[in-house]
Amino acid sequence: QKMEKKPTVDRAALLNSNTPQSHSPPVPGNGAGATVAEVQAQVDGVRIVMQENVHAMLNNMDKASALETTSSELAMQARSFQQTARKTKKHMWWQSAKVKLAIVAVLLIVLLIILASAGVFSGGDGGGGRRRSLLFDASSLPANAAPRVRQR
Repeated sequence: QKMEKKPTVDRAALLNSNTPQSHSPPVPGNGAGATVAEVQAQVDGVRIVMQENVHAMLNNMDKASALETTSSELAMQARSFQQTARKTKKHMWWQSAKVKLAIVAVLLIVLLIILASAGVFSGGDGGGGRRRSLLFDASSLPANAAPRVRQR
């Protein structure tokens, strides 16, 4: 059995029908000329494909370089954002602490005013003949008894 040799297909010719052919046309009756022409066509096709591959590789390198630059810029922006966020968090914590401290101070002042108006800080009878107390009535205590909470 003799296998027939399949004709080779020029890949570049399939990709681009305007490929330059630098070889001479095959000479009829000369098998060697046809073989050289086929090899030259294959070489031309490989050369064109390699040129396309080199162009694609250069484009990919440019894109990779641009992507690297962009990613490094984004990394710097992320660091800056993180620092700003940390500073803002601390600032807001101090603001909250100041507000809470102000509220506690106002409540203490109000409590002191209420206690002062009740006569707790008067030290004497308060001018009414009797000292007033918020918790218990000291005049109702027997001399040796425990304090009793005043009923209102």
